[in-house]
Amino acid sequence: MNNWIAVDWGTTNFRAFLMQGKHCIEQQSEGLGLLQVEPHRYQETLYQQLETWLKAGPLPIVMAGMVGSQQGWKEALMSALLVLLPIWLKRPSH
Repeated sequence: MNNWIAVDWGTTNFRAFLMQGKHCIEQQSEGLGLLQVEPHRYQETLYQQLETWLKAGPLPIVMAGMVGSQQGWKEALMSALLVLLPIWLKRPSH
């Protein structure tokens, strides 16, 4: 099954989840929010935190939280969410 990494990186915490499909198989949490990292070190910090999981090879990484804000690493435009939200809400729950 395809593995991937989900990251919730806020201003005060860094949380990462190693996913196998839709199931979390491992997780980690650090008090290493964006406010504790210099902006030019975001990429380096990300790879340091995920190093163990990435040793076997590259994995897709999906990030959420303040990392996608205007004050974060790279601003994610809200329009994409507004388009996908109605589709997501119609999905059957499991």
